[in-house]
Amino acid sequence: MSDAVQQMMDHAVSQQSIIYVDATPNDDYPLRILRAYRENCNVRIVSDPPNPMYEFMNQCQISRAAILDKAIQILEQSEAILDTMVGRHFIERIDSNSSIPPILKEGKK
Repeated sequence: MSDAVQQMMDHAVSQQSIIYVDATPNDDYPLRILRAYRENCNVRIVSDPPNPMYEFMNQCQISRAAILDKAIQILEQSEAILDTMVGRHFIERIDSNSSIPPILKEGKK
């Protein structure tokens, strides 16, 4: 075995691929995928002496993590806004619909 291959094996970090993401087809599915990939970005390769290739790979991991963090934040915020809008629309429909039983209207103050 060559020295280069042995060195790579000596410093290799085992990173498990994403084995499972709940694929239930609902509104949370995209977030579950992004979070799983984000979790994979926590892996770093360390070697002694420092290896420029590993340092570059680690920097790429940090960059990917930042991009995924931003995407997750945007998606979470948009879902929160959508939930608020849907909730308000539902309440407005109850208020404007005269066929709603009085018991449901009593809870609304």
